[in-house]
Amino acid sequence: ARSKVRVRPRFLGGGFGRRLETDFVAQAVELAKALGTPVQVVWTRADDLQHDFYRPAHAARLSARLDGEGLPADWLLRIAGPELALDGVDVPYAVPGLRERHVEVASPLPTGPWRSVGASNNAFAIESFVDELAHRAGRDPLEYRLALLGKAPRHAAALRLAAERAGWGAPLGAGRGRGIAVYRCFGSVVALVIEASVAARTIRVVRAVCAVDCGIAVLPDAVHAQLEGSVAFGLSAALKEEIRVAAGRRGPARFPALPILEFYEMPLVETHIRDSTAQPGGVGAAARGDWRGVVGHRSLGRREAERML
Repeated sequence: ARSKVRVRPRFLGGGFGRRLETDFVAQAVELAKALGTPVQVVWTRADDLQHDFYRPAHAARLSARLDGEGLPADWLLRIAGPELALDGVDVPYAVPGLRERHVEVASPLPTGPWRSVGASNNAFAIESFVDELAHRAGRDPLEYRLALLGKAPRHAAALRLAAERAGWGAPLGAGRGRGIAVYRCFGSVVALVIEASVAARTIRVVRAVCAVDCGIAVLPDAVHAQLEGSVAFGLSAALKEEIRVAAGRRGPARFPALPILEFYEMPLVETHIRDSTAQPGGVGAAARGDWRGVVGHRSLGRREAERML
């Protein structure tokens, strides 16, 4: 009887989207019905890792026509993937001919929200593309972005703050470089400057400077903590983590196969909150979308893109 059913909701913190799903509840209900008695279902860690809801695969292809000053006059963004990968698109740049095409593609794997959801996929594609345009135009990536952000003052201000605190433009030693990106996610704007070194074909991020406009910062300590955690998990995913599927089985089955950065690998992370009177925005995922575009990227080959798009 319904009167004998009690549901005890669990907090989502630390679930990274997995606790939004209810497959384990349905399993317990089906078993209890078949056995005619209440049951407790406990998955092994291996089962838990191998029967997850995964961040959706995603492909993006961007093209633009540049004007005489090297700025985009036309811009076409085409993205393909499951529904969750098609949201979180933020193009704040002033482009006269801006077009988007979204193509939903069914996933052979169960998909679910990953911290920052579609924003992480699309921030990577969009901000990497802006870097390519700046390079083609022969202009500084920061200056190039600011030239396109006349109608996005929060983005521009966050960029300036991050660049100033990171010492953008100051000389770097051999084997070192900087990257910059800005993105809006869940009502907050985050700009991130990454300083990385390359030695013996190994990338190491040595410094991350993050500036956020999250509206009114109700709990500044929590904002700093969330930004630092976003950088840690974002860099871990970019540099170390991966999911493999073999013989119809999803992996990994053990934690060591999903390594996150250890203390000695973590960069120095600086976070700066802009004073703002805007409505409070989210910070639990806002910084996770930016880092991918500044660590490096792999462009899709023509055949691969055409298969997806």
